Amino acid sequence: MYKLAKPFLFACLLGSVVVFTSCNDGDEGDDFVAAEIEGTWSFNSFDFSATINGTDFLKWWADETGQAASEFEGELEAWGNEINDFEGMSITFNGNGTVISSYPGEPEEEGTWVLNESTQTLTLNFGSGSTGDDVVELDVVTLTSSALVVSFDESDEFDINQDGSVDVMVFLVTLGLVK
Repeated sequence: MYKLAKPFLFACLLGSVVVFTSCNDGDEGDDFVAAEIEGTWSFNSFDFSATINGTDFLKWWADETGQAASEFEGELEAWGNEINDFEGMSITFNGNGTVISSYPGEPEEEGTWVLNESTQTLTLNFGSGSTGDDVVELDVVTLTSSALVVSFDESDEFDINQDGSVDVMVFLVTLGLVK
């Protein structure tokens, strides 16, 4: 049996992230209207996927174990549910560059935001410094008057199947917010 404790713990830690980071396709157009970011956005949707060495996690699992991918779909869904702690989240982007993030039953977090229109990236800083875990840069997939979609990925390198080679596991999370 493969030791999947580390990827599972990594997924759990990823779930504690307050906000998002990502990759962007770089396309500009009607799906990015920078002036629309101001206002309060509420969590609407969540999508999660994982890859190992660039291969879909379920396909990788099936190839490694000889088991059908469907036998592990429930575990992958459970990982996604574990890191989806965004339910009830709202985030307010104020015109003065401040941001307020709130979750039910938790104190609000205040910080700053900067939207770079040319790269379609959004930088959030919920700390007092300019580096570290409190600063998150993410790419904006969609930004309209009623929809904000961001996605973030996190990766880790380790020997998943204990074959002596380093594997790269990447988690991709996409969040949808609505005004």
